[in-house]
Amino acid sequence: MTSPSNIMDPEARHLTAQHDANVDRAVERVLRPIVAAVEQRMGRDLRSLALIGGFGRGEGGIRLADGDFHVVNDIDLLVVPRGLGFLGWRRHASALAAMAERLAEDLGIKQIDIGFRTVGMLQRPSITVADYEIAAGHIVLSGARLPVALGRFDDGRAIPRSEGTVYFLNRGSGLLIARRYLSRNGTVEERDAENFTIESDKALLAMGDAVLIERGLYCSSYLERAKRMEHVDLGALEDGDWIKAQYLESIRHKLFPDAHRVGKQDPMAWWETIQQTFLRFFVGYESRRLGLPITDWKAYAPLIGRRWTSGRALALARGLKHLLDHGTLRGALGPARWREAGLRQPRRLLQVMPLLLSAARPSGVRLDELGLAERLLGRTPKGTPHGRWTDAVNQYLLLYHPGGAAAEVAGRRSGKEPGRVRL
Repeated sequence: MTSPSNIMDPEARHLTAQHDANVDRAVERVLRPIVAAVEQRMGRDLRSLALIGGFGRGEGGIRLADGDFHVVNDIDLLVVPRGLGFLGWRRHASALAAMAERLAEDLGIKQIDIGFRTVGMLQRPSITVADYEIAAGHIVLSGARLPVALGRFDDGRAIPRSEGTVYFLNRGSGLLIARRYLSRNGTVEERDAENFTIESDKALLAMGDAVLIERGLYCSSYLERAKRMEHVDLGALEDGDWIKAQYLESIRHKLFPDAHRVGKQDPMAWWETIQQTFLRFFVGYESRRLGLPITDWKAYAPLIGRRWTSGRALALARGLKHLLDHGTLRGALGPARWREAGLRQPRRLLQVMPLLLSAARPSGVRLDELGLAERLLGRTPKGTPHGRWTDAVNQYLLLYHPGGAAAEVAGRRSGKEPGRVRL
């Protein structure tokens, strides 16, 4: 593995905001067996392997625990294959996913995510947060440099408002995961405390990130986003001052994790505060983005069903463009492409998530919202309201992300390994 300090200026390429060589070495010790395993699996099919996400940007989360460093963030990796399109990539994808899950458990990491891009995808990226952050913040761990096209993103100003909606989907799903960490009496087990805090903080970050996207101020770096947010006046926005304060605090905590933060407030009360603020903020955001007043999430579900293009249509459109650009359909189709086109998940998830999130109220489960979510998921209502909500959330989480934290919490009720569920 190439040492990060040998790739770019050492001061600019630390792996965390702590800028500590000892911390960098601790992260490298975690990365080495992962890199070796990917190289062994891919063999000659591997062109490049890059570290992306928080550590790729130099803003990874790590803390000292029991005299040793503990990785808080996910480890996000990007594989660029040599001469393989999507169908060729599928030969490796399932094996890499299983390997990543096994290594995460062995290394004590929350999650290892391995993404995929062809050279053509990097040279002509989608104008999305995901592709922007790959272009702006990565470290090559093995193989050739990435042929990125950073200029297409105009320092984040080109990011469309639909990417704020992607944050809404992803971080709302994270709030459902956080709610599943809570017991019926509102407490969090010690093993779940850190992950509960991470998912809660991500929802707080999503609101601030959506503000920056909407105002053309988004940046790949959290440190730079914090600087930009300091100068944004949110006084006219409902909950604006609170959102701004929590956004800045969550960035501080992301960069310098505090393992005891969850104990500083009542977990259930804190989750409900974030949940209600998150839903109020994004109903306003989506009303502005779509140019239509959204009164509640029951009205939003059919609206999204009409307004969003389906994943299959997006795939076909991207395929035609890829054919014109490259003279071949290799690497053009499949989930690796259409998930990055405008909305990175099927529209059904965007219909269901806010209904499930809004249905969980302090006074009990709202059956009208739960019932609509169940119909969209193809479920037959059965059992107590809380049991129905839990089962629907479990099914949703498996649809949203069949691995990692989502699958882990979805499998807790039965104590069995969850299977894959598809709409």
